[in-house]
Amino acid sequence: MRVTLLVITIGIVVCAFGSVVSPVAAFTSLSQGSTPRLSQSPQSQPFPQRRCDTTFLRTTRTTAETPSTLRPLPTTSSHPVFAVVQDFQLKKPWKDGTTPLLQTRTCNIVLGQLTDSPRPDAAGAAERILRYMLQNAHAPGAPDVVSLNSVLACYSKLGSDKDARGRQQQRDAAEHSYRVLREWQELYSQGMVAVNADRISYNTVLAAFCRSGQTNRAEQVFAELQRLGQATDNNDDDDQNNAAYRPDVVSYATLIRAYAIQGQATPAEALFQQMKRQGPPPSVECYNNVLYAYSKSSRPDRAVEFLQWWLDDDAIDLDESVQPDVRSYNIVLHALAQSSDLQSVHRAERLLDSMPQRDSVSYTTYVAACCRLSGRSVLDAVQRALDKAYADEHVHVDAAFLSNILYSLATCDEKDMPVFAEELVTTMTTQHGVDDSVLAVYNALIHCWAKSGERDAVPRVLAILRYLEAQTTVQPDIKTYTNVLDCLAKSRDRQSHVEAEALLQRMEESGPPPNVQAYTSLIQNFSRSRLPYKAVKASEILQRMKASANPLARPNVVTYNAVLNAAEHTDTSDKVATEEALKVACLTFDEIRSSTVRPNHVTYGTFLGVLANLMPIDSRHEIVSLVFRRCCLEGQVSRFVLKKLRGAAVTEDILKQLLQGHSESQLPTAWTCHVRESKARNA
Repeated sequence: MRVTLLVITIGIVVCAFGSVVSPVAAFTSLSQGSTPRLSQSPQSQPFPQRRCDTTFLRTTRTTAETPSTLRPLPTTSSHPVFAVVQDFQLKKPWKDGTTPLLQTRTCNIVLGQLTDSPRPDAAGAAERILRYMLQNAHAPGAPDVVSLNSVLACYSKLGSDKDARGRQQQRDAAEHSYRVLREWQELYSQGMVAVNADRISYNTVLAAFCRSGQTNRAEQVFAELQRLGQATDNNDDDDQNNAAYRPDVVSYATLIRAYAIQGQATPAEALFQQMKRQGPPPSVECYNNVLYAYSKSSRPDRAVEFLQWWLDDDAIDLDESVQPDVRSYNIVLHALAQSSDLQSVHRAERLLDSMPQRDSVSYTTYVAACCRLSGRSVLDAVQRALDKAYADEHVHVDAAFLSNILYSLATCDEKDMPVFAEELVTTMTTQHGVDDSVLAVYNALIHCWAKSGERDAVPRVLAILRYLEAQTTVQPDIKTYTNVLDCLAKSRDRQSHVEAEALLQRMEESGPPPNVQAYTSLIQNFSRSRLPYKAVKASEILQRMKASANPLARPNVVTYNAVLNAAEHTDTSDKVATEEALKVACLTFDEIRSSTVRPNHVTYGTFLGVLANLMPIDSRHEIVSLVFRRCCLEGQVSRFVLKKLRGAAVTEDILKQLLQGHSESQLPTAWTCHVRESKARNA
């Protein structure tokens, strides 16, 4: 068939390592694991292994730094300390008109300012200063533990969890901070620095691993700190070392928090109980982190039991410093809002009424729980909660409070929700003093209409947009436009893509510049349309994103998945359109495989759906097998992937062969370890 010829002859796929091969060869290479790393760990030159007088270094810690022993810093941009002060526009640690002197305090002041810098290159600058201090390790300018800890603190802040690149940077920075710590310890053992790393050093590296989600590495650092504490405990002559290395409340709270973020409630409470038995006494933060762990786990109801145990604990009755605070109760409210048991809403209401004191978060969290109810009851429950909030003197009803309520309302399935939301905005702005010129309120209101799926959502959203564009006190921003585009993408009108494309073109010409969410919404809109060449149109938008000068328009995995989805749902009655859609899907799938964006289970599942819908049944077996094998190697086999695999597999025997004898409910952990399924897709 023509589609088969397309795959074999002109359906060229560019493999991840750059060579151009046929689809079969390309997928073979994918199945063999040729996956490029997103980025490499920060490279660093080792600390200078220069021998020096150990006795001199140790004795100079107590030697007064007199002007006669200090060496002037050359005030040129070539000197690392002076260059960093200039480059980062830091406050000079010396007076204008005086000659700066190389001393530990001078360098540490600069390092301390770098820890507060938002620039991503601050960590590298801090390490350059530290290495300079080591290379010039005479008495007054030798680095101390404060110097080390400042550099570690800079690395612990690197990266973010907003995207794959930021998360990889977090992991790399955490590993690098650990290497810096170990190199310092080696220098100390060789007598090349006067003081060893301390507990703050370990806590900083521990926090870096926890922040990057590397709980196993954090456990290793914590265990190392425990071993050091136990070793110094056996040395009765060095009480200072005992205090310096034994894990403290910060150490425990940091690791418990890491468990909590990942919903690992069992190890979180086990570590907490270890504190209760061995010390130090847990702080309120430790209790709250255990509560948070349960709120994120598969057993959110356990948070209620833990809070009750805390309240009944006789050991803390006389200690006001470890009594539950407002945040403790709010975490439990959040846990009840996550529970699948609808009775949890009534439990949340009782807990709200029993709280010694409530704040705005208490009420917004309870409203989020109420929105899990069905029918008109959800709106009645929300109204009762708001009436209590209006009367509570500790609650400040403002635009932020209203916006949070509206975003929670957007999650309920009551058909009158958007109308209720509009009435709520009117009530709060006219009767409760909420500022009606705050854009966040209108953005949240547009979001409510977008999520409602009502037939009149599009005209109402466009009316709100026109109202904002005509105002002088408030103007729509990028979030406003992306919410409008999202509403158009979810519209039942198959022609809404015309309005969406016109709006995005207007943004490109007049601003605000479209971001990745705006472009992706337009692609999703085309995917829902009945255009025969919608996959080609989606691909063209993807190329516009890649050519955009706006860094916020860089395609992400959702964008690529939307293009694949447009190809999958192409009408196969048009043979030419079918061939074009298959070509777009192959090129898009290969492009994401060779980019810094990692494919997820939706990528693999949607591409399997493309093969099932667009390729003849007698020619897709080999490619389906190779794609699924690659999916297994990536740990991305989900229920969604299995559903699409059943549609793409030629026979039941082939499906069993692909699963290698495993049942769908008991797949190897390695096949599923990287799956992150949304609630919507789980449903």
